[in-house]
Amino acid sequence: MNAREMQIASLLERGVYVIDMLPDQVPAADAARYFAAEAYWMQSGTDAVFRGKLSALLIRLSCYYSVQMLKNGESAGEFTPAALAGLLREFRPQDMLHLLLDGGASLLMYDGSDLYASVYAPDETMQRRLGQLAAAEGLFFRPGASDISG
Repeated sequence: MNAREMQIASLLERGVYVIDMLPDQVPAADAARYFAAEAYWMQSGTDAVFRGKLSALLIRLSCYYSVQMLKNGESAGEFTPAALAGLLREFRPQDMLHLLLDGGASLLMYDGSDLYASVYAPDETMQRRLGQLAAAEGLFFRPGASDISG
């Protein structure tokens, strides 16, 4: 494992928060309804709307923190607002985005097959900012929880 992979693995063991379209995790008993809604959203283009909102949020966040972009485990080039927006606009369900934030102190992870992003190890200031920025985009920022399937 190289140094970057070790850094990411270490961050994945820390506290996780979620940027989501829903204010709370869907209870496991309601998973079937959620997955039906998710399938509809993915087929109706809502995934592209979510990526647009996520892009706007992250560009605003980059005014406060350095950002290193990785797509599918490889460097996605130097961060610029246009580069990030273009990357997310062309994202496919099989793609994975990792953003090392604040010199690698925090990690944002987005799987193209999902309608949420996970943020690992954000400090209190970053949590506050993410909450405000998510709300400005009509999204929710909340502590992560266990998988709804189980």
